[in-house]
Amino acid sequence: MALEDFPVSDGQKASIFVVYVIYLSSVLVTTTFFWKYREHPGIRSRSLLITMIGVSANIVLSTVYLMGPVFASFLPCFVTLWFGSLLTPVTMLTTVGKFLRVAYLYRSSLAKLKAERRRQEGLREKSKSNSVQSSKDQASEPSIVLLTIDSSTNLKLSQDYDLESNWIQRHSYIFEDHFLIRILGGLTLFHIVLTIFVQGFTQSYAFTALPRLDCFNGWEYIPVYVIGSCEIFLFGSVVIRYIRGVSDAYNIVKELSLIVIATGAGFFLHLLFAYTPSLYTVRATIPVGTWGFCTLWSIHLLNCGLPLVEIYQTNRRAKNYLNGRKLPSFEEVLEHPILFEKFKAFTVKDFSVENALFYERYLRLRTTPTAFVKDHLPTQEDRLPVEIKAELQSIYETFIKMDSDYQVNLKGETVSEIERRVRDDEYALDMLDQALTEVKLLMYQHTFKRFLQQEYPYTTLAEGHEIELN
Repeated sequence: MALEDFPVSDGQKASIFVVYVIYLSSVLVTTTFFWKYREHPGIRSRSLLITMIGVSANIVLSTVYLMGPVFASFLPCFVTLWFGSLLTPVTMLTTVGKFLRVAYLYRSSLAKLKAERRRQEGLREKSKSNSVQSSKDQASEPSIVLLTIDSSTNLKLSQDYDLESNWIQRHSYIFEDHFLIRILGGLTLFHIVLTIFVQGFTQSYAFTALPRLDCFNGWEYIPVYVIGSCEIFLFGSVVIRYIRGVSDAYNIVKELSLIVIATGAGFFLHLLFAYTPSLYTVRATIPVGTWGFCTLWSIHLLNCGLPLVEIYQTNRRAKNYLNGRKLPSFEEVLEHPILFEKFKAFTVKDFSVENALFYERYLRLRTTPTAFVKDHLPTQEDRLPVEIKAELQSIYETFIKMDSDYQVNLKGETVSEIERRVRDDEYALDMLDQALTEVKLLMYQHTFKRFLQQEYPYTTLAEGHEIELN
C-alpha cells in the first residue's frame, strides 16, 4: 500500500503548522539567548561557530522533515533528497566536532597544570641550593597532598602531560574551530559529489519527477546513511579515545552524550517507519518525517537550551548559596594552600587553568623576599634585579603574549600597555598588576561559584557538616 493512499488532511496540515510555529519560536528564543551569552565561558567552551553551523542545518532540515507533507503537491522529492543527504551528516558531525573540542580543552588544561607543577618542582630543588624562597614556595604542599587533591577532584595525572611531548598540544590546530569547520566543509563536498552520483541513477528523485507525498523511503537515501555511518564510526573511535576520563564543569560531556542517545533513537525510528511496509498505516496518521523532526528538535534543545538552563541554575544557586552557611571566601581560597590547589585542579574542568597559573606565578614573584636586592646600591634602587626582570619577561611570554600557550583573556588596552612597557624595556615589579586584577575578577565571576558548588555540595551543607580551612 503506497503512502499516496493516505493524503494529508486539512486537520493534519493545521496541526503541523501549529507545531511548526511552536518549534520555530522555541528555536529563535533559545538561539537568541545562546548568542547573547556567547562570551560566557560555558558557551565559548561549547564551540560557538560549530554550534551555530549545527543550528542552521538543524532548522532547515527540521523544516523539510515536518513541512514536506504539507507542500508535497509542489515540492519535488529531489529537494528533500538533497537537503537530507547534505544536512544530516552536518548535524551529526558538528556533535563529533564538539566532542573533540571539549576533549582538547580538558586535556590541554591538564597538560598545562602538570607542566607548571614540574616547573615549580624544579624551582624548589634549585632554591634549596641557594636558600632563596618566596613565601609561596615555603607554603607549597608536598606531593602526597597533591595526589590526594587529584583523587578527590577526579583529576588524573598518571600520564605524561609534558607540553612539548604531548601530541594534542603539539597538534592543537586540529581541534580549533576553523580547522574542524574545514574538515566539515570537505566532507560536505564529498556528500555533494555522492548525491550527484545518486541523482544520475534515480527516477523517483529526478529533477523532472512529479511531486509526490512519499519522499522519505527511497533507496537513494541508503548511500548517505551508509557513508554517514562510516564517518561517524571513524570519528567516533577518535572521540572515544580522547573523551575517556574527561570531566568538565559545564556538563558538556553529559549534554553531548544525551545528543548521541537522542540521535540514535530518532534515527532508528525514522528508518523503522520509512522502510517497514507493515507500518505504512501508522504513517497515515504520523508522517515519517515527524520522527526526524522530533529528533532534530531534541538535538537543538540539548545544544542551545540545556546550556542556558545550566547557566541559569548555576547563577540562581550562587545567589542563595551563602545564606546561613559558612563557606570560605574567594580571598580565603586564594590564600589557603590546600584550597588553592583544589581550586587549580577545578580550573582544569573549567578550562581556565591559565588564570590560576598566572595568578599563582605572578603573586609568587610579587612576594619574593628581598634576597635578590639586598646587595643593590641605593643609586640602583630604580633598577630591577636581572632575575626578577627575566621572570617578568617569562610571565609576559607565557601568559600575555598573543598566541602564547597559556594566554589569559585580558582587555585589549591592558595587553597594549604591557606590550608597550616590554617593548620600551620599562620593566617594573607592578607592571602586571592590572592584568592580575582582571584575572582575579574572571576567576571570581566565572569559576569560584562553580568551585564552591562542587567542593561543598548543598546536601553536605544541609546536613550540618562544618567547613574547616585548616
